[in-house]
Amino acid sequence: MMTGTRSSFRPFLGRAIALLALLALPGVALPSEHAPYRLELREGWHRADGRHVAAIDIRLAEGWKTYWRVPGAAGIPPAFRWRRRENVARIEIAWPRPRPFVVSGLESIGYKHRLVLPLIVTPKDPSKPVRLEGEIDFGVCSDVCVPAREKIRLLLSPRRGRPDPVIAAALDERLPEASSARARCTIRPREGGFAVTARITGTARPSRKARAIVELPGDDLWVRSVAMQPEADGFSAAAEIDDYGDGNTAIAREDIRITLLDGAASYEIRGCAPE
Repeated sequence: MMTGTRSSFRPFLGRAIALLALLALPGVALPSEHAPYRLELREGWHRADGRHVAAIDIRLAEGWKTYWRVPGAAGIPPAFRWRRRENVARIEIAWPRPRPFVVSGLESIGYKHRLVLPLIVTPKDPSKPVRLEGEIDFGVCSDVCVPAREKIRLLLSPRRGRPDPVIAAALDERLPEASSARARCTIRPREGGFAVTARITGTARPSRKARAIVELPGDDLWVRSVAMQPEADGFSAAAEIDDYGDGNTAIAREDIRITLLDGAASYEIRGCAPE
């Protein structure tokens, strides 16, 4: 675990101003009846292992896009607020493989046409129903970006046993974890946050169009940029991370996630050993 001191300088303000410049309706959630998307909740099915698979299904109008959990240089990552969770032990969001795209000259990461976002729910008691109520905030973009907010109400029955083929197809699109690749990281403090340099070995050389993403948990850390360099036995990724909190922060190496977006060869690595 690496520990460093957070700077009193807050780069968040500049990032917020840059993001609001892209928004057509800053601070206003766009209701779906006037929006370039339609959102449907899919109740899914109860699996043999006791978990329930449901999904949020967002269909986008032509030319519109929405964002991955890491939105890129400009974008609005989806955020969930669960206000009611009955018989719920754990909720896993199974993200399908995203694609890079450009909005207003800035590269972002997300989905065109449609996003089916599976929710894998582990109940406390698999023999009883699960109830989920809350909201999802997300962004949709064409030449401008607008924030959206939708309510989530799901009652998941343990008697639902037939798989939903739409959700099953989205689960097949999840990023695989690289079985042979290994990540080693150097972490050092910088003004306003940290710098992380990761070296990935034991994998094929990525293509010229590949993109590397470095993720750290927590709302106070924001990856400003990642510079990727292909190498003979893999690649390296140098990330600058802004830290918005007060006091000290700690980065657990096992929580670092590195994703390579390279078409069908995309994958992710969890954990980063010392260099």
